[in-house]
Amino acid sequence: MDNQEIKKEIGKTFPTERKHNVNVYNVQGFTNGFVLQWQGDIGFGEYTIHVDNDGKWHGDSECMDRGEDKSFLKQLFDDILAQIEVE
Repeated sequence: MDNQEIKKEIGKTFPTERKHNVNVYNVQGFTNGFVLQWQGDIGFGEYTIHVDNDGKWHGDSECMDRGEDKSFLKQLFDDILAQIEVE
């Protein structure tokens, strides 16, 4: 099996794109970050994003994302983009 075939097999077991119906209903800002409050067909929760003193971004997803997998955060931002009315 070559690398492409292995990636295909892994993708079947661990999909990189989650397809949950989620909606961001509130955003709360604080000094060095913000909290996205969301709800959807998988429940509800908060996704906290902040910048540390060195300028590095951090996220706490309540275990919805792990490591380099940021697909749930992408879904939340996609929902925000869908709700924005550009003037």
